[in-house]
Amino acid sequence: MIRPDFFVVGAPKSGTTAICDYLRAHPHVFMSDPKEPAFFATDMPNLCYLGPHGDYAALFEGATAQHFAVGEGSTCYLYSRVAVAKIQEFNPQARIIAVLRNPIDATPSFHAQLCYDTDEDQDDFATAWRLQSRRCEGQAIPRHCRAPARLQYRQVFLLGEHVERILRCFPRTQVKLILFDDFARSPAAAYSDLLAFLGVPGDNRRDFPRVNPGKTHHARWLARLIMQPPPILQRPVDAIKRRLGLESLGLGRALIRWNRRAVSRLPIGTELREELTAAFREDILKLARVLGRDLSHWLAPAEGSTARPGATPSAELPAPDADLS
Repeated sequence: MIRPDFFVVGAPKSGTTAICDYLRAHPHVFMSDPKEPAFFATDMPNLCYLGPHGDYAALFEGATAQHFAVGEGSTCYLYSRVAVAKIQEFNPQARIIAVLRNPIDATPSFHAQLCYDTDEDQDDFATAWRLQSRRCEGQAIPRHCRAPARLQYRQVFLLGEHVERILRCFPRTQVKLILFDDFARSPAAAYSDLLAFLGVPGDNRRDFPRVNPGKTHHARWLARLIMQPPPILQRPVDAIKRRLGLESLGLGRALIRWNRRAVSRLPIGTELREELTAAFREDILKLARVLGRDLSHWLAPAEGSTARPGATPSAELPAPDADLS
């Protein structure tokens, strides 16, 4: 069996789906399908999905000697309390990739994703943000939420804390930390740098399309039925699909796509942004120290600002993550 040797561990809503899609298309890289098996996040067992075979090893059966890098991308590994340590036990030589986005921007986007996934029942982000204390005590948890830890939005995006945990488990030479700012500014440079980190030759990719834009459902009840079917229905439905040979047709995915509609996210209000800035300030400063990068622009007001304080002029930017790979 060929074991995975790299893991894209997060952060959520920070470009990991795009990165995994780009890598999947490379002839010398093998990525698991599903992208996010969440196998090592044993503190959030309901997120684990291993496909129809229910076997982690089976996710990598298609990997061959022509694949110089074999991996998966489960964003819950970044904020799981145990996943990174379990990956280290599984493969001490594994390479870890994390994409880090300003949590003040990423948190509302993650909330929208949880609404889409039917794990969150509060469509208003401000309401969900202010429910964290109650939910930490086990109150106001949505009935269909698979992992209540994901509703602790601040904890999910304490990036400085999570990066320190990674570096306690793996040497810096095995860790690639990519700033979303750099990736968004020049995806080609970030992709090339990532291939070098994985020891994979370039594939002359020139197209870097946007992946996983904002979305919602036409009908939430249908989304819940497809994405989180009641346990009493799951086994008989799977048995019928196997009997009729429908598994390979991806009918569930087709219904999900049919039920999906694109949506543009409105910026959060000034008051709420200030609340998030205060909540994340110390951790952002911690991350800046770990990276050796100036992240003061992450803390700057979004409105009425014409410059990003502390940001390096684009012409002078170093190669993405050059001092960390």
